Amino acid sequence: MKIESAAAYRYINKTYAATVNTAPAMEALVRSEPMKTDKLHISGEAAGRGEIGRLTQSIAAELSTSASSAKLQALREQIQNQEYFVPSDELADSILGLLF
Repeated sequence: MKIESAAAYRYINKTYAATVNTAPAMEALVRSEPMKTDKLHISGEAAGRGEIGRLTQSIAAELSTSASSAKLQALREQIQNQEYFVPSDELADSILGLLF
């Protein structure tokens, strides 16, 4: 970005004058050329994507925490005693979800 030194100098002088003698300096600032500004617009879709990203990170953090040793031991015992049951429809949905 190129900054024109003369324009910057004029702006600084006008701003300084505004702090020293407010009424005339403020009139000069109002009459001067308007400053160019950038604008940023975030669409609703982009904002939604940000929310999805935060939710994804939250879920990933929950999944990365290890299960307690007591819970793992209870699962081992259920499996050894043939008491652990996975509904077949949930198993099929999970397998098909991985494939498609």
